[in-house]
Amino acid sequence: MPTTSPNRFVGGQPLIRKFTVNGAHSVLIHSSDSIKLTWEVEGADSVTISTRTAPSSPWPAHLPDVAVAPNPVKGTAGPFLVVWEGIDDWDGEYVLSATNERATVSAVVRIEMREHPPLLGIADTHVHFVSHLAFGSYGPWGRPHASDPALTGDDALADALPWCDGPHLFSSSSPPFAEGETSCQFILKKKT
Repeated sequence: MPTTSPNRFVGGQPLIRKFTVNGAHSVLIHSSDSIKLTWEVEGADSVTISTRTAPSSPWPAHLPDVAVAPNPVKGTAGPFLVVWEGIDDWDGEYVLSATNERATVSAVVRIEMREHPPLLGIADTHVHFVSHLAFGSYGPWGRPHASDPALTGDDALADALPWCDGPHLFSSSSPPFAEGETSCQFILKKKT
């Protein structure tokens, strides 16, 4: 009489029910923003999370690695602070791989790093060469350099910008100056 072996059921591949970054599948962040990964997996013996640059990104991604071994069923990692001092935008991805004896399956979340919006406006960048000689030397105070080329550091600065005790452009009788007050004294008084 022939013998038959009992039926044996082997489960299928792992099922990734959820893998998100900040609650979504894709996020747009700026430097110093935080991200948090969350996942739910069924039927996996192990889970790994790795980083990679998104295929469409022209620049390498700079995502923090997940340093701990993730829980194979359900878990979170982060929040991670993503600091980017560069000027180029980049797109990166976290890849969650769930593995059992039958298969490995993966899910991906995307992080898009964008630099902060530029500050727009007009900047007056022109220079008045030898302005220290303007208005008969009664206008801007100081010189662009020390009178003695051998001076350096604080000594050179003290020589180029000595203490002001002259009237410069304004007379002491002009408002808003007090009697006998110089324009530099008036400015210093307003700053304190």
